[in-house]
Amino acid sequence: MNEQDNLTTVDVDTYLHYGTLKKDESVTGTITFQRPIGEQGLKIFYQSRYAELPTAIINMP
Repeated sequence: MNEQDNLTTVDVDTYLHYGTLKKDESVTGTITFQRPIGEQGLKIFYQSRYAELPTAIINMP
């Protein structure tokens, strides 16, 4: 896959903006990533580049 094969869209109604969550709070929204066609059981690991925060793990069905 090369750059010409990528398509990225963002839904302005569900885009995840920056902010702070308190302990046990959650947020729902849209993120963009690449996933190989047909791959199952993947996980997304998100680690902040700006603060020493716990890594968020998102399980993909």
